Amino acid sequence: MNKEKYKYSSQIFEYLENAILLGRFKEDEVITELSIAKEMNVSRTPVREALVQLEALGLIHSTNNGRGFMVRTITKDDVLDIYLIRKQLETIAVSRSSQNIDNEELSSLGQIIALQEFYASRGKFEELQKLDSDFHNIIYQSSKSKSLIFILSTLHTYSKYARNLSFLHSDRSNDSINEHKMILDALEQHNEENAKQAILIHIENAQRNILENE
Repeated sequence: MNKEKYKYSSQIFEYLENAILLGRFKEDEVITELSIAKEMNVSRTPVREALVQLEALGLIHSTNNGRGFMVRTITKDDVLDIYLIRKQLETIAVSRSSQNIDNEELSSLGQIIALQEFYASRGKFEELQKLDSDFHNIIYQSSKSKSLIFILSTLHTYSKYARNLSFLHSDRSNDSINEHKMILDALEQHNEENAKQAILIHIENAQRNILENE
């Protein structure tokens, strides 16, 4: 790897966060400063800083002997909490979005759905996961509410973790794309009630899929 690219802890943090969210580390796999530093060809100091950040977010936890870290398991209660919060906040966000979204943002949502269909037909789940996050982020931004954007951005890591678990199943990814179409259709019509109903169906189906496939 290019040492210059990963020499800063923020870049190492982003790399490791994505690796964790995409399931590249097994739940019982020990992650150490030394192993990551060797893999990325960097010193241990920025790796240590990145691992501390990941631990603070709750994505990893220290091993019993304190010699490394392990990926934190998402429990059923965690999923229920995440989706309860998402239903409350994203309903408000899509309600605001239905009134404030502009043509450029609507076009971006349509492009994301087209790309999702392309990648779904090829079984490219990592790309689907990223596009799913992009879709929801546009809704957050188009709410034009600084408070909502801040809160939902703070929740973003756990939301992304849970959404990514849902996308491991091809049937769910196709259903999710169709639900995105329903959300977009409501937003294009600036129909607040339909948009709220569509986002609730989408979130509830994603939650059900994760719990059924635990």
